[in-house]
Amino acid sequence: MNASKRTFLFLALAVACSLSGCGGPDTESTGGEDAIPVVRLPGTLSRPDTSGFSPVSTDSLEGVLLYVWIPLENCDQSDPDLVFLATLAGSGILPAPVQFDTDSRNASQSVLNALGLPLTAYLGDRDLLEFVDPTILPAAVLVLPGGEERRADGVGCVQRILRDDR
Repeated sequence: MNASKRTFLFLALAVACSLSGCGGPDTESTGGEDAIPVVRLPGTLSRPDTSGFSPVSTDSLEGVLLYVWIPLENCDQSDPDLVFLATLAGSGILPAPVQFDTDSRNASQSVLNALGLPLTAYLGDRDLLEFVDPTILPAAVLVLPGGEERRADGVGCVQRILRDDR
C-alpha cells in the first residue's frame, strides 16, 4: 500500500472514530447521540458480597462521594459527616465511606452499624488510595461525570464539598 492510500485510510479512520464518539475514557457513546459523560474512578471501589468483595459499577451514577476517616469507637467527630452521607442515598450520588484494608473497612462498617446508618463501608484499592491521598482526615472527594472532582478535608468536609465551599 502506498503512502497516500495509508494517509487517506488513517484520516478516514480518525474521522469515523471522532464521529462515533470513541477516544474519550470519560464518555459513553449512545449510538448517534452526543456522548454522555460518565463517572470513572481511577481505581477500584468494592462492596462486600457473599463471595467476598465485588467491584462497584459507577457508569449510571451522577457522582461518587468518597469519604475516608479513622473509624474509632467512642470518637464522634466524624459522626455528623457520616449522618450527612447517609442522606445522599438515592440521590444519584453514591455515598462511599471507604477504607483501604479489610480490617479498617470492617471497623468502619461496625461504626456505621452502631450509628444505625444504612451505609456500606467500601474497600478501595491502592490506586484509589493514591487518588484520594488522605493526608488530613477526614477527607472527601466528589467524583463527577467527565472527570470533574471536588476535594475537601477536615470535619464537615462532606457538607462543604457539596456546597463547593472547600
